Amino acid sequence: MASESRNEEVRARVLELLEPVVQLEGFFLVDVTFRREPIGWVLRVVADREGGITVDDCAWLSRRTGDLIEAKELIPHAYTLEVSSPGLDRALKHDRDFRWALGRKIRVLKRQPQKGEGEFIGTLVEFDGSTLKLDCDSGPIAISLDQVAKAMLFVEL
Repeated sequence: MASESRNEEVRARVLELLEPVVQLEGFFLVDVTFRREPIGWVLRVVADREGGITVDDCAWLSRRTGDLIEAKELIPHAYTLEVSSPGLDRALKHDRDFRWALGRKIRVLKRQPQKGEGEFIGTLVEFDGSTLKLDCDSGPIAISLDQVAKAMLFVEL
């Protein structure tokens, strides 16, 4: 439990440090995680920008992130830094993510499925901060955010 608390503390400090820097460069942070994995400690930074993020953007952000963390001595032990884009099937976690996804097809998994209805795929047509409204093949549906276990863009290949 203390380890989880420490991980969250590092994550929060990294977010606080990076947010203003990335915003100045036109990026926004999608997610930051810090946890122990089989390869050791991993700090994972997922960022994006309007129009998408490039490999060069990720490289710049990786260098900048590493420099800032080192200068502030935020992580006192060895770790691996991974900086990436959110990918095609990006997770939707924050209000800003859902607003960004308006008009796009998404996949929603509910926390407590009713009658086998635990997964919904449809176009996100409305988001008011607490409810997602999807236009699904089977008709429109409203899902309260507190019932969402996971939401992500739906990619059709």
